[in-house]
Amino acid sequence: MYIHIFTTESPYSDSFLKLIVQDFDINEHLFVFNKPVAPRFNYPESIRSRIIYAGNVRKFLMTFSSDFRKCDSLLFHYLPYGPSLFTWASSPGLLRKSIWIIWGGDILPGKNYRKSFLPFIYEILRRSVIRRIPRISTLIKEDYETVKKIYNTGATFEQVFYPYPIDLAALSKLKKQGSENSVKTILLGNSASPSNNHDEILEKLAPLKNSNIRIICPLSYGGPAAYVQTVAEKGNEIFGNKFITLRSFLSPADYSQLLCDTDVAVMNHDRQQGLGNIFPLLYLGKKVYLRSSTSSYIFLKNLGCDIFDTLCISKEIETLSEPGEILFENNAPIIENLISRHNCLALWKNLLSRI
Repeated sequence: MYIHIFTTESPYSDSFLKLIVQDFDINEHLFVFNKPVAPRFNYPESIRSRIIYAGNVRKFLMTFSSDFRKCDSLLFHYLPYGPSLFTWASSPGLLRKSIWIIWGGDILPGKNYRKSFLPFIYEILRRSVIRRIPRISTLIKEDYETVKKIYNTGATFEQVFYPYPIDLAALSKLKKQGSENSVKTILLGNSASPSNNHDEILEKLAPLKNSNIRIICPLSYGGPAAYVQTVAEKGNEIFGNKFITLRSFLSPADYSQLLCDTDVAVMNHDRQQGLGNIFPLLYLGKKVYLRSSTSSYIFLKNLGCDIFDTLCISKEIETLSEPGEILFENNAPIIENLISRHNCLALWKNLLSRI
């Protein structure tokens, strides 16, 4: 049996569960989440019966039964800071047959772990856990190399990624319909996570405040309310009503339309993040800026994608909003081949067949 440990449900976990039920024996898989999200995902009964919601530490320990002890492999889908680390650190037998699938935000030590006692303990436990995990998987090998450097692990690397909840064919149809809007649309970041470095990039974009633009800034998840408010106030201070925040999730259709209407995307993250937005934007031939120090920038450059550097954005401010349609022919097939369902399924079959 394969036991999958997630933190929270998301469109990516949802698409992964559907991949398992379609192409594997669902009865050989058990999925553990912290608690259900609202609105609930509409799982078929075959999936619902294989899900455990731990809820809290006590309830999680109650589910830590013979199923865990007898499992063939334990897969960590994101390795968080938290009380569950006590459980894994005290289970060396389980860790010897575990796999860590990196999500990006679980790579670097917590920024404040040296400032208070509990995060410091969590980091000690994480280091102990990571050094016992024999296999690490991620799409971007540079993330694995970062983990090796920080945690001195001897784990082997295997490439894998989640099915992307993106309908490329539908995006292509929307693109062909075109847009008559003369206002240039800049998509700023992917979430309210402070790792987007909104403040820095807003200052760099300030010279465009009198241009015929609109800046769309997704802030619907990933950060505290106080940070969301700070970003909104800063954006409004500089750009006025040209700065538009997204405080709630759009429907898949509306978000696909937003991606098609985007002229330039500026992702100023200081770590691997936002690939679920970056990939479709590159597929659509949009101009995408990433910070050149990130693993995602290096990975995409090595693939041959045409992308731009946020660290150089001030030098290119006059040409920032020029359309990137000329890049469509180069980036589209690279992204299409990379995130195809065929490639995704082949990588997961290889990972799970080596248990």
